[in-house]
Amino acid sequence: MLGKPKIGIDIDGCIAYMLGDILAEANKRFGIEIKQEEVVRFNLVDNGLTRPQVEEIIYDWDVIENLPEMPFAREAIEVLWEDHEIHVVSARKHDSTKPTKLWLQRHEIKHDVLALHHSDKGKYVDDKNLVWFIEDRYKNAIEISEHCHVFMFDKPYNDRELNGNITRIHSWQEILGIIYED
Repeated sequence: MLGKPKIGIDIDGCIAYMLGDILAEANKRFGIEIKQEEVVRFNLVDNGLTRPQVEEIIYDWDVIENLPEMPFAREAIEVLWEDHEIHVVSARKHDSTKPTKLWLQRHEIKHDVLALHHSDKGKYVDDKNLVWFIEDRYKNAIEISEHCHVFMFDKPYNDRELNGNITRIHSWQEILGIIYED
């Protein structure tokens, strides 16, 4: 592990496919139907849900524990893990440690560090000397890009202009292709 380049990876929207399940749960619980392509702002309160409704879903550990894995995430992270120190970094709050660990174990996501409750990911990147970060939230990607290169998953809610230290990507295969292009 010593001397390996370090990669930070956000969980929700990068490793775990969260948006579809949250929207399905919002429809089931509150009768609010929002299509994924309509979500053009990261904050779901901007998309017709109230803050209490969003929190009821995202802090329901049964929902979180059952999120599906993003396509090819496990396989790509396994490849990266061979040559990199993997930091799974999330701003998940409240008592999310146990359900997050269970989800990562069940999906066999290899990692060296699990860092939760990190809303200032730029500071984390500096403190841990990360060289790359994989993110889906525009605001976070911009902040992190001041500290390292960011791969940002293309989503309807992050369709905005990027700076030169952010690469918009569409798949885990694309990330591997860029990192291992030499």
